[in-house]
Amino acid sequence: MNKIYYGFKGKGVFDEKGKKLNLVNSLSFKIKLSVDTPDRKLRKLIWEMDFGTKSSVMSTGSYVFNGYNMLRGGYDFMLAYKLELYDVDAISFLAKEMGHKVVYFSRNDLEGLYKVLICKPSVYDKVFDKISECIKNYEGKKNEK
Repeated sequence: MNKIYYGFKGKGVFDEKGKKLNLVNSLSFKIKLSVDTPDRKLRKLIWEMDFGTKSSVMSTGSYVFNGYNMLRGGYDFMLAYKLELYDVDAISFLAKEMGHKVVYFSRNDLEGLYKVLICKPSVYDKVFDKISECIKNYEGKKNEK
């Protein structure tokens, strides 16, 4: 089961029960992300990525219906991979309303599963190319098997 961490600028970082985490250096939270996918191998690959920020911390995600709180709570970007259309549309709408960029990698209507990246404009250039390359490589390797 995934854990959720909420970050509030200047207030600290909290777990899903509202308990504040003791962080030695709260500035270490420079790029926070949420990866929502049933695909564990891809999730691990993305968590281990380097976005050019030495002190980036990658927080685990939860289900898309919690996405609004994650984005509002300071997450820089969120990847929803192979999730149902209803969930993806709901969080994408909220993200657009909040001024985030929403990029669909694919809309696979046959399976009803979508892949979408939602991110703050300030980190889009740092993360989009790396995320899309990671997905492309991962899917290529899966198809080779």
